[in-house]
Amino acid sequence: MTNSMVNTFVLVVLAAIVAGAGYYVTEVRQPEEIKRIDDQEKEVRLRYAKAEALLAESAESEGHADQVVRRWRSRYKIIPTTMETPDIVDYLERLTSRGFDNFSITLKEAKRTPDLSSYRFSLKGTGYFRNVYELIWHLENNREFYHIHDISFTATTITEENRTTGIQRRLDMVNFAMELDAFFGGTEGISTPDVGLLPVPVAMLPEPAPSHNSFYPVVRTDLPPNDRQLIDVERATLVSVIGMKAMFRDALGLRAVVEGDEVYLGRIVMIDPSRAIVRASLNKGGITDVVDIEIGADDERWRDAEGRRRLAPIENE
Repeated sequence: MTNSMVNTFVLVVLAAIVAGAGYYVTEVRQPEEIKRIDDQEKEVRLRYAKAEALLAESAESEGHADQVVRRWRSRYKIIPTTMETPDIVDYLERLTSRGFDNFSITLKEAKRTPDLSSYRFSLKGTGYFRNVYELIWHLENNREFYHIHDISFTATTITEENRTTGIQRRLDMVNFAMELDAFFGGTEGISTPDVGLLPVPVAMLPEPAPSHNSFYPVVRTDLPPNDRQLIDVERATLVSVIGMKAMFRDALGLRAVVEGDEVYLGRIVMIDPSRAIVRASLNKGGITDVVDIEIGADDERWRDAEGRRRLAPIENE
């Protein structure tokens, strides 16, 4: 074999080896490497996406936790760890010490659970509407966690003896009934003493006194009895006006009044020493009447059929 043929054969073999190696690298090794790199890229992107999601969830959780902490720190209700029924009864008795004709408390149910425990009471009684309103206000707005539901009111009139004068008096009150839940013993971290709580802004609370009493009659056909034995300026006799003091005589003797003093059904609104006149504003069953009383004007011409003073005398014909 000649040298040229050997060289040609070697070149052909080398070309075949190079072509085979190139084919193997291009068609076999490179796709596997590309696939491996693509898989790694996808994994990196997936991890990055998970990291972003975790960061977003973390930010949201931090915001929610911050909001919860702010609410917790701004709370004004407390849930005691323990509570006994005598404590609640004593608390209610203190709130109803004035303005109530009768008041009864009945324990209906006691619930004890790992999350929150409570007592349920039935409250009934009779009292002035203002005092019943204040009772509800304190139960709903004080630090202790109470809940009121199923409230009912009915107007009523109570007649009893004035212990000072012995005269029967009329009291316009309301009968009421309600259910009261008292909570205590919450889960760990819920029950807390009244320590370090922020003060409640007064503007955030409802008015502690009612703006209107819907259970008090606007107009009455009968007048209340004078159980406090105040001066009845329409029946008493005005005997003198000295300076800004007026003297009346009634069944109890001589009694002095000045402007602003309370009298039966109203108040003294003016004393005029120059004209010897006393003016009183009287509420007669919801109708306001202004009466002027003069010295010496106590004869029959100044009185009506019931003996009350007129605003002007009836002249003899």
